Amino acid sequence: MHMEDKQASRVQSFSNFEILREIWVLPREVFKFLDYTNNDKLLNYLLFLAGVLGGFNRASNNNLGDTQDLIYIIMIAVAFGGGLGWISYYLYAALLSWTGTWMGGKGKTKQLLRVVAHGMIPAITTLFLLVIQMILFEEDIFRSNFDTTDYSGLGRIIFWTTLIFQFLLGIYTIILIVIGISVVQNFSMLKAFLNTLLPAILIIGIVLLILLPFGIFGS
Repeated sequence: MHMEDKQASRVQSFSNFEILREIWVLPREVFKFLDYTNNDKLLNYLLFLAGVLGGFNRASNNNLGDTQDLIYIIMIAVAFGGGLGWISYYLYAALLSWTGTWMGGKGKTKQLLRVVAHGMIPAITTLFLLVIQMILFEEDIFRSNFDTTDYSGLGRIIFWTTLIFQFLLGIYTIILIVIGISVVQNFSMLKAFLNTLLPAILIIGIVLLILLPFGIFGS
């Protein structure tokens, strides 16, 4: 048996539905399958939804509810977040590939984009929780002065429950991405975690280097 045949025999096969389901419990096997087969069937859908999620997060961070109604916020999140959100993930994947080579990794940008997109599945599911929040609180959820005490006890319970689940799913998203990077880069979990941080550290370092002279001359 050839080496490729032996490797294929060790890679478990998954349908699209099984990818969405099993990545929660068998992430390493799913990432191995995706990488070995170059499976991108769900890639664009996941990047779109991740972009929509990012659009809603930006609307919340910018307190868009202070000036806009809910319909406008949804349209902006879907049109611009979903349409352009993939760019930030592509850039992140490219930086993961670049910084990963410093540690001996060989993952290409497309491989790591696939990891990031599928690793985002838990975070993407928080869109359902966000829908619940928008039904209950409308554009208030995106306002700077949003206060749960303005709502009933049940409303407050639902808000804090969904918020806790959003936090936990965000943590699990990071875990999945680290696992995926460890598979593609053939890294240990610790090394893969460091690889996830290096792009952010690199960007912060570049920004500081650019701004530092202005701070010195300003003083």
